[in-house]
Amino acid sequence: MVVVLLTAVFNSAMAQWEHRSKEAANLLRYMEDNVGKRMLTGVHASVNYNTYEADWVNAHTGKYPAINCIDFIHDIYSSKNGWIDYDNTNIALSWVNNGGIMAAMWHWGMPTNDGSTYTCTPGTANNETSFSPSAIFNKNSDGYRQMISRIDRIANWLKPLADSDIPIIWRPLHEAQGNWSEQYPNQSWHKAWFWWGADGPEAFVELWKVMYDRMVNYHGLKNLIWVLNVGDSKMWYPGDEYVDIVAYDCYNQDMNGMRNIYWMLRNDYPNKMCAISEFGNIPYVSDLWADGQYWSYLIPWWDNARTSQPDSQAFQSTDHNNANVDYWNNALACDFIITRDELPDLSTYVSQGGGGYASVERPIWKTIYDDGDVAMGGWTNYIQLPAEKFADVMSGDVMRVYIKDRTGDYQQGALQNCDTWQGLTDELGVFGLSDADFKKGYYEVTFDENTLAQVQASGLAIKGCNYTATKVVLLKNETTLYNGNKSMDDWTGFINNMTPDMFADAKVGDNIRVYISNPTGDYQQGSFKNGSNWQGLTRDLEVVGLTEQDFEKGYYEMTLDENTLAQVKADGLIVTGKNYTANRVALIKNSQSQNTNIYNVNVFQKMAADNMYYYNLGGQRFSTPQKGINIINGKKIVVK
Repeated sequence: MVVVLLTAVFNSAMAQWEHRSKEAANLLRYMEDNVGKRMLTGVHASVNYNTYEADWVNAHTGKYPAINCIDFIHDIYSSKNGWIDYDNTNIALSWVNNGGIMAAMWHWGMPTNDGSTYTCTPGTANNETSFSPSAIFNKNSDGYRQMISRIDRIANWLKPLADSDIPIIWRPLHEAQGNWSEQYPNQSWHKAWFWWGADGPEAFVELWKVMYDRMVNYHGLKNLIWVLNVGDSKMWYPGDEYVDIVAYDCYNQDMNGMRNIYWMLRNDYPNKMCAISEFGNIPYVSDLWADGQYWSYLIPWWDNARTSQPDSQAFQSTDHNNANVDYWNNALACDFIITRDELPDLSTYVSQGGGGYASVERPIWKTIYDDGDVAMGGWTNYIQLPAEKFADVMSGDVMRVYIKDRTGDYQQGALQNCDTWQGLTDELGVFGLSDADFKKGYYEVTFDENTLAQVQASGLAIKGCNYTATKVVLLKNETTLYNGNKSMDDWTGFINNMTPDMFADAKVGDNIRVYISNPTGDYQQGSFKNGSNWQGLTRDLEVVGLTEQDFEKGYYEMTLDENTLAQVKADGLIVTGKNYTANRVALIKNSQSQNTNIYNVNVFQKMAADNMYYYNLGGQRFSTPQKGINIINGKKIVVK
């Protein structure tokens, strides 16, 4: 056997942009711009090449999904004017001319062992195929030539779409890993679902690279955005230069399962967008988004019995095996969902900048521990943080503990008061660490008034078992008011959907922060305006000059005083400006509780310094405040 390995290598930047048509590059940039801000909807064609699923969604909701994905599953049977005809581009052209995005996949069938038909399923039975993808290593083999011939056939159907400047989200060789397990290789279920994964990751990776090279470099298909279905092993990954988007097919998953999948992809492929390329029976889109799962797009699998005949009674039903009308109504009610009518013209789209997952991560306020890894073996080691680390922390602020090196049967974290070594609260004392915590690489806790008072008085110890803590940071209590990319071009762009109810909990001293990127022109300005009359909230904050330092830190902000607070509570807020992009607007909580009957420890320390005394309800005098009700200067004060 002559073994030939494909050696063409491109750097990531070249793979992303140089081998790309203008429209495909613009689509990719559009998707990147919307990461964490908006999510594309999509459907799969009912079996092969049609828009029946999209038509069903429109019939019941009045909206078309953004993406329609076809399947070259019947490529071997295609003929001009036949029952399946992939040469006919009318379906794709019509979809795109109506503003939609086309996608494609390929259930690549090979001859069954008995020669009676074609199948994707590997095996030795008559109705399975023994075709070996390892033939890809030998250019002189019949198997290699057969694969190249079939790839060429698909490429020839994609060429007219490329010539028409139509980008395609292309997902070939899907679900290759199947049940193959890097961790449990000797199990009976350790096998692929499709023939292209039957010989393991090495043959699959080479097949992917050969297909990429053949389509992009030989056939000149620069209109493709390459989507790789991934599993839990990175051995199946061809490399960043060959992949634009990583995707997972999610069936019968609850929220915890979806969370684990999302953070596995985010952690394993930090430079790639993440998508749900097939799904059925998963939580509502609104719940996924609220959980912080910022999928680029999600596409339910088709229901042939429901949608294969648009004139049938079945088509009128709101039921669906994978995403019924209730599911779609939930999705379409979300302001972050993108439907076909909202898509831009990809021939003229200009990136707004500020995209990618980094743009939606809460910014780190400050690092309070970064002095080396601490292995939490069996409750013996700990990180001790003094009280001064928390001096300016507010109730509602978040502490994030970065973790790695999961060991043992279970893992637990613990936060303890440095004076008493008791858990700060039942919720924050000892808690289990989940798969998702380790996939995303950290766990977080939010300070309430009780825990904050304790750490500001005595400091904090971080303990636990069977993990390693690497760093501890603080994040401000932040509420997102707007999430999207709004270009501020010479005062013509504005964000005006920040209504008075969004400021119901705001207080004097809180900040309104505008996250920014993409400075253009000779100078940049930002502006906060009254939501009702377009007047500046105050004369000195009407126009804010933006500096190079503002763009380096990524935001500008204003602090609410009594005047501006009263205006936003009454009329809401408008953000506008000149020559920059606003990526997000957030309310930063800097003010403590206005409940004067609850004091934190710093207040009591000041009272003690002033030689004040404290009494309980029984009249006993103390030099320090006691837990429960204290009488101070004739007032009843609650100490939690």
